[in-house]
Amino acid sequence: MDYATFQYPESTDLMFMDAEINFETNKPLKALELLNRIEHVDPEHPDMLFLKGEIYSVTHNHKRAIKYF
Repeated sequence: MDYATFQYPESTDLMFMDAEINFETNKPLKALELLNRIEHVDPEHPDMLFLKGEIYSVTHNHKRAIKYF
């Protein structure tokens, strides 16, 4: 993954995959950092919106989670 993101640093698909991995390995803050970068480039990215809502939900930030669902 590191090599791919090095070659294509602005790829939202790779950033999203990396965010998913970070979320699944219990690193929600790193995942949110990546999702925020995606949101800056593509604010309507549907998978990004859903994962962001999911992260806010599991971190007990329910008001923010609702915004993204």
